[in-house]
Amino acid sequence: MELPRPASAPDHAAVPPTWQRVVTCFALVLFGTFLLYGLRRSAAPANLPAPDHATAKVPERRLRFAWVDAAATHISNGPMMERLASLRPDYLFVEHIEQPDVAPLAAAVHMQQSYIAQLFGPLQVAGDGQSTSGTCLLSKYPLYDAGPLRSPVGIFGVHAVSVIDGDKFLLACVSARSERNGGEDDLASLIEFWRNSGSLPIVAAGTFGRGFGEGRLVQGNTGWFDGFTPFVRILPPGSAVATTTAPRGRVLFSTGWSCVAGGIEELATRGTREPVCGWVDAAAARSVGTTTSKSMPADVDEP
Repeated sequence: MELPRPASAPDHAAVPPTWQRVVTCFALVLFGTFLLYGLRRSAAPANLPAPDHATAKVPERRLRFAWVDAAATHISNGPMMERLASLRPDYLFVEHIEQPDVAPLAAAVHMQQSYIAQLFGPLQVAGDGQSTSGTCLLSKYPLYDAGPLRSPVGIFGVHAVSVIDGDKFLLACVSARSERNGGEDDLASLIEFWRNSGSLPIVAAGTFGRGFGEGRLVQGNTGWFDGFTPFVRILPPGSAVATTTAPRGRVLFSTGWSCVAGGIEELATRGTREPVCGWVDAAAARSVGTTTSKSMPADVDEP
């Protein structure tokens, strides 16, 4: 009678020890993470300095600058983004937008190619942390030297440089605090930043504070003027937006710009009766034959 053969012992030499398998898995995960990070970094636009050949000058090309307060509109709503896209802006200044809404908005207005992370700035108060809501700059054209606008009180906006046809100018999206909460510091810091940037031609949009804000800009001898408000007109009765009060936002231009058209948009609002979205067309004064907002036409070209 043949006795049963004993089961063969497992070949321990063919199976790596547990610690080796753990190390191998960890190494593969780490390698994959670095590879994915590298691919994303190579695909994302970089925050580059402005080209050396660019000169500080207001471009002669007519450009459209639009401003919107996202906190007062259903900005994450698809139809609302379509309304903004229908304005066909070259540049869009956005206040009080939540960070998750930035990328969808950039895609909706066909500006995702030039968007970089530095064009969103979470509003921040010193010692108070930072909010998920902030300001954002979007553009159809590449933007350079992007970064936050800071004051002793905290972050109050973002800035960037644009170059059109070799002409270089500055953009700033501003959400200045009220006077008692440090708005004076915000505006003083904006003016200082502009001067330290070589007093480039500038377009600054957003909220600058009422009364004291405009006074601070005048006292700072900036020479900036409001290119948006002169185009605000009374809408028919029953309109969603009442224009009996001035818009909460401004689109300010430095000397050398001329504004040739503009208007406000009736966007669905959250508990406000003020205009919360508007646009201005502007170009070099020499190309349109006027230098200040005082000589703007009374009529408004529709988008």
